[in-house]
Amino acid sequence: MLWFHPHIYPATAELVIKGLAGLFIVSDEESDGLGLPSRWGVDDIPLIIQDRRFKPDGSFFHRFNLAAVTVGYVGDTALVNGSTYPIAKTAQGWLRLRILNGSNGRSYRLAASDNRSIHVIGSDGGLLEHPVSMKELLVHAGERFEVLVDARDGQSFDLVTLPVDQPIMRLPPFDTSLPLITIDPTGAEGAGLLPDALVTLPSIPTTPPPLSQSLTRNMNRDDEGMGALMKAGLKKLKDGSADASVAKKLTEVIVDGPTLSQAERSTANGVNGSSFALDSKPFSVKQNTLLRWRIDENSDAMLHPVHIHGCQFRVLSMDDNPPSAHLAGWKDTVAISKGGVAEILVNFPHAAEVRTPYMTHCHILEHEDSGMMAQFTVS
Repeated sequence: MLWFHPHIYPATAELVIKGLAGLFIVSDEESDGLGLPSRWGVDDIPLIIQDRRFKPDGSFFHRFNLAAVTVGYVGDTALVNGSTYPIAKTAQGWLRLRILNGSNGRSYRLAASDNRSIHVIGSDGGLLEHPVSMKELLVHAGERFEVLVDARDGQSFDLVTLPVDQPIMRLPPFDTSLPLITIDPTGAEGAGLLPDALVTLPSIPTTPPPLSQSLTRNMNRDDEGMGALMKAGLKKLKDGSADASVAKKLTEVIVDGPTLSQAERSTANGVNGSSFALDSKPFSVKQNTLLRWRIDENSDAMLHPVHIHGCQFRVLSMDDNPPSAHLAGWKDTVAISKGGVAEILVNFPHAAEVRTPYMTHCHILEHEDSGMMAQFTVS
């Protein structure tokens, strides 16, 4: 399951907020033959999850200020497929939910309101080898997951998001279990099933190739941005002691902080010590070659969902540990935080010339639009 949005620098964040994004499905005979739920809108349901903040006149709020280039976009309203807390009337049976986190910066910790299991069957670039049963699923900005949920009992439930680690993203109403959508499985009985096995993935080599590329996230105004948020009471939000007055002060930093000039904004963040510029020199990558890349953030503690164009990769390790089972399939986005490190195994099958390079960037779009992006060629 892939998705699309404009990539006009430095306007990606604003254009996505205004609605220029969507998903599309790639299938083949192998996936079609698994017996998965496949009746679009009946037992096969797309869920594009986003957060927004609205101005008094109903238009979308967006301001590129210090808070935005530090923590990303912080909305106060959850939307699913463009609606607030919708109801999906579905078949009674196994349901296939195709989840896209299309938010600019927010992560979602998804769960069923009645604690029923979520069975992950696919990630960004395709199906897993086997379903992975979970009670909670963390989905970062830009990530996609396909999940199956057992609704054969015909009982309604909500898909909710629980509070996440990032303190600023626990501002109300995201400070508690927040219902996103009601699933009402009272339609005709569905025919789809949850298979024991899905697809066969290429094996990971016992000895991976030598490291060929390191990509380090840089936040050049992090101290200044976090300082303003800490002064407004972010620590109280972090330890759970915040009240309405703290939430009000933090919201004022987010909403009323002065807009940065383009020059200030364009150098707020970077990759490998350099902020993105349209005329910056791309690094080069070998085509049709298995490569090992390292993605890190040094001592930075900020969350960065790192996205790479032109490929689907496999995660070798996250903080020196094997990836969780639901992250062991095809990915194009991997998240690091708290000084984290990820290593990936990647191959680029298609060429990319200097005039049409690929990008790698943080999928917190305000980070991307403020310099945390690099371009590369493939040949």
